Amino acid sequence: MTTGRLILTPDDPYSLFEPEGVAVLLLEMGIVGEPLREVADNAFAAGEDLMRWISFTGCSPFLRFEPSGLGDEDFCHVRITVNRGNAPVFHASNNTKPPLCPYCRGAVREWRSLVEGWVAHGAPLRCECCGNGIAATELNWRRYGGFARGLVEIFSVFPGEAVPVPALLERLTQTGTGTGPWRYFYWKP
Repeated sequence: MTTGRLILTPDDPYSLFEPEGVAVLLLEMGIVGEPLREVADNAFAAGEDLMRWISFTGCSPFLRFEPSGLGDEDFCHVRITVNRGNAPVFHASNNTKPPLCPYCRGAVREWRSLVEGWVAHGAPLRCECCGNGIAATELNWRRYGGFARGLVEIFSVFPGEAVPVPALLERLTQTGTGTGPWRYFYWKP
């Protein structure tokens, strides 16, 4: 069972960044440490300054920074993932809440089947409240899901229990990743 992940990604779900450039920035900021090639490509140990850039809530968060054995991914580490395809990938969980329409803020209750249709055929969703046609990438996923082509995944973060400090998203935006503003959401695969 996985705890979940805090996802950092460009606000534009079609944007793609070069993982090497983002890895260098995160290393300079102390967010990542040594590569963890035995875990995955573009996986890194949590850096010494990770806790300065990610604010954990709760009275006493517990994070494991080492795997308990071969194949263990549910420890705090960072992975940079990119999808070189043309379309963003949808990341949702069983705890993903119904997204909100960007026009009327009404909840799109039957979102799972509508998103499947949009991903498969590009068919716009129809808001059941206002009737507007919407691309699934335009919905407000309330930080419990989203679309992206490139991810910075911080593992072993329970949804809602950690947030990036604003300066982290600003640094990702300003460092020449070429993607514009960044955002975050939670994903529990």
